Amino acid sequence: MRIAFVVNRDRFFLSHFLERALSARDAGHEVVVLAPDTGSGRAIEAAGLRFVPVGMTRHGVSMAHLWAEVRSMRALYRQIRPDIVHHFGLRPIVVGTLAARFGAGPKIVNAPVGMGFAFASSSWKARLIRYPLLALLRIALNPRGSRVVFENAEDRAEMMRLGAVRGADAVVIRGAGVDVERFVPTPEPQGRATVLFAARLIREKGVGVFVDAARLARAKGRDARFVIVGEVDRSSSTAVPESELQAWVDEGVVEWWGYRDDMPAVLAAASIFCLPTWYREGMPKVVLEAMACARAVVVTDTVGCREAVEHGISGLLVPPKDAVALADAIGSLLDDPLLRRRLAEGGRRRAVAEFSSERVIRETLALYHGAERGR
Repeated sequence: MRIAFVVNRDRFFLSHFLERALSARDAGHEVVVLAPDTGSGRAIEAAGLRFVPVGMTRHGVSMAHLWAEVRSMRALYRQIRPDIVHHFGLRPIVVGTLAARFGAGPKIVNAPVGMGFAFASSSWKARLIRYPLLALLRIALNPRGSRVVFENAEDRAEMMRLGAVRGADAVVIRGAGVDVERFVPTPEPQGRATVLFAARLIREKGVGVFVDAARLARAKGRDARFVIVGEVDRSSSTAVPESELQAWVDEGVVEWWGYRDDMPAVLAAASIFCLPTWYREGMPKVVLEAMACARAVVVTDTVGCREAVEHGISGLLVPPKDAVALADAIGSLLDDPLLRRRLAEGGRRRAVAEFSSERVIRETLALYHGAERGR
């Protein structure tokens, strides 16, 4: 088969979908990657995949602009003639599915990944686009003969409730998986404990809550380093500005290490991992990576996160937007190395058993073969 992966960021493809694409290629299929080229297109080609740059925005809401993207994508599908198109993320789903339905007619696999900004944020902009987006999803997410892949059971149930998918066509494949042979347990670093936050630096990921929790922990006399890893997402209306990040650093409450692509080494330098997000996560990959590295994790009791982490067994869950609860959970781990170790070991076991890349790849390839046969 010729399989087209359609993603709204080339770097996002490399971090989340490369392993599945390579496995599909190694299974004998031809793989084409379609994404905006923001500098990672050459890396995709260097991995041995065909890369086709596309013009696709991430946040534009103009219907005229959207339809122009649909026409452009339809022309590409007619040129490439894929047997299967696998759309990742809400924008590629809407654009790609409409293009496929009015074009060459490939089999469609749609993967919302996470329900994203429109369904996670309470901002006026999110509320403004939520209902038009839902109307589009009811048209585009699950047309007859398509399959829909959710990263957690709650998103699947919610889209079924809203009438956007049919249960028989919707499956759960839990996240992008984690390479449990690359992300491996290492001893905790010696000296002061390091508490790590790593994510895109937008408000909904909880970076402000992490900083407030760091202040509270320090006020209680806990001696630990609090580290932020990530880059400012300047395309997002809720991005944390660099000036605010620098102010936190100047205050001495956190360190900011910027963008890093060597996450096994970053996690090896940490004692505890935190993601106090209230974003509508699909399955937070960095949390799975931390668990695979046998680091105790603290995450919010929200969609996606609570499917990754079993409270008290493979990590700790805290309420969203609650810096006090987060600081208390971090404090309990700083004060109790045995608890930290027990949760770390539980997280590693869960990552290997439930979230390995091998499992995700196997389930994805089975989905492609089922789609090809029309089942």
